[in-house]
Amino acid sequence: MNLQELLKGIAKAPALDITGLSDDSRQIEKGNIFIACQGKTYHGLDFVNEALQSGAKAVLWDCTTGDQSLALGKVPFIAINNLADQLGVITNRWHKNPSEKINVIGITGTNGKTTIAFLIAQCLNYLGLQCAYIGTLGSGVTTIRDDLSLTTPRCLELQKKISNFCIANTSYLALEVSSHALSQRRIDGIKFDTVIFSNLTRDHIDYHGNMVSYGASKERLFFEYSSKNQIINIDDSFGEKLARKWGKDAIVISIETNRAIDDRRFVFVRSIKKESFGSRIRINSSWGDAELYIPLIGDFNISNAVQVLAFLFITNIEFKMACDAIENMTAPPGRIQYIKESSADTVPDIFIDYAHTPAALESALKALRPHTIKNLWCVFGCGGDRDQGKRKIMGQVADKLADRIVVTNDNPRCESPMNIIQDILKGVKSNNAINIENRRDAIAHSITEAHHDDLILISGKGHENYQLIGNNRIVFSDYKCAVTNLGNRLQGVNI
Repeated sequence: MNLQELLKGIAKAPALDITGLSDDSRQIEKGNIFIACQGKTYHGLDFVNEALQSGAKAVLWDCTTGDQSLALGKVPFIAINNLADQLGVITNRWHKNPSEKINVIGITGTNGKTTIAFLIAQCLNYLGLQCAYIGTLGSGVTTIRDDLSLTTPRCLELQKKISNFCIANTSYLALEVSSHALSQRRIDGIKFDTVIFSNLTRDHIDYHGNMVSYGASKERLFFEYSSKNQIINIDDSFGEKLARKWGKDAIVISIETNRAIDDRRFVFVRSIKKESFGSRIRINSSWGDAELYIPLIGDFNISNAVQVLAFLFITNIEFKMACDAIENMTAPPGRIQYIKESSADTVPDIFIDYAHTPAALESALKALRPHTIKNLWCVFGCGGDRDQGKRKIMGQVADKLADRIVVTNDNPRCESPMNIIQDILKGVKSNNAINIENRRDAIAHSITEAHHDDLILISGKGHENYQLIGNNRIVFSDYKCAVTNLGNRLQGVNI
């Protein structure tokens, strides 16, 4: 494909043979097109000389944001209005419409995206149907590599990954779709087989401004992109409205046991019986009824699992095989992840979770309360340079549901860690909270001081293996830190 063909209907361009696309001047190879758009701090044109030196054959630049005086050189500079909004179409063309060759399942919502996407991939692979995953955990098929900086990658990276999965003959892709990705049109050009909505609770208000704008970004996945199937959680008030907007073709799920059936396809939970590390449920659905075991803790994970089950049903997987796949699921890393080293009788049980919103923290603490013999500990913080309004609310949630609270660092970024901690503590009225700024020390303290019949939730970072402090990315893992301190306690080491 030459440049003229690539930009047909978008901009006039010469019929140059090209070798690839890149919006990163450091990754330009000879014959590539350099794409220059406005970034958070800089415009791509600020790096055009480096791109040209590396062999860029032409430059596409966003003339609605760029400085024309920088758009000069010995190669064609092609000005395109709102280029950032056109990238999805351009990159989709370059990779020859890869989403038309793979069944893409897009999952959006505040909480549950990672678990639903991960479990869809896991279940399909268990059933012998190769499914890739792209999201917060990274990307891959049988092995997920932590190779992404964003939940939903930018257009160029996303389309390239989809293309590579197609080349590898992958049949399905479970894709987490963030509100940022929808607002920034990162998924433009993608054709979806199925879209799924999990829930809407407070998050990213620093970016969207308010919940109305945040919700509007989420529903774009349903109304602005082509999809064959739509699965919606109607236990969520926003989801219920979304399902009504969509009409009778929506597939609805609910874990409210008295939910009435209407003319829509459905998967409803009719009974829930909690067990040690999961729940036994009875479902009633358009595809049949069954009793099955959900090997994950918490009602929110029942909801996640039922959304996965609905997808398996519409994929025409045999009913019993779909239920069997669900019963053989395992939780994704950092999602109510039990640290097996804490199973010894002389140490507290410890769980790691990614909960970093008020609703997610509430769900995690409520899920773990039935498994707590004595005190439920909550070790958590809040991210810096992000929604400040949720900090006090998260403090209130911990104050209401935990017996012992340790407030600490999360990813403070360029904010004062102690200011963030003080914002959280404004929501704590009891005397059961302490603050330990260093996260490693906070985890060590909790594991040292907790009774062996206590349970500790370390929340906020989940699978992440780093902390963002100032402008530094520091190697750190909640899981590894907890395992080390458990080992020390088991060996009688004074931490």
